[in-house]
Amino acid sequence: MNTIDDFHFLKTISRGGYERVYLAIKKNDENKTKYAIKLINKRYIVLNECNVLAIMNSQFVVRFFYSLQSKENIYLIMEYMIDDDLISFLCIKHILEKHEAQFYVAEIALALDYLHQRDVTYW
Repeated sequence: MNTIDDFHFLKTISRGGYERVYLAIKKNDENKTKYAIKLINKRYIVLNECNVLAIMNSQFVVRFFYSLQSKENIYLIMEYMIDDDLISFLCIKHILEKHEAQFYVAEIALALDYLHQRDVTYW
């Protein structure tokens, strides 16, 4: 059975109001597969994010592997996306070319459409 102690946290990827996302690897994984681990304090869980992520199967939604928990936190073990998130990209790029903006708006629209078709609300 997996525990959060099986992972080595490499760095913080992002921080939100009630959560943090870390880049991590399993300690005994010879392949050094990278994972994104979202830590959510149990006091702030509004939706059952684990169940929602478990049924998602789209190239536009990050892949969910499994969840772990401690007394105070829930850890979502998810696919690590190699590229930075859109906010980081925009901070570096500042201004997008028209074709770049169209591409990213289309990607976001497809992701939101996928979630909407499954009655998932995301904010």
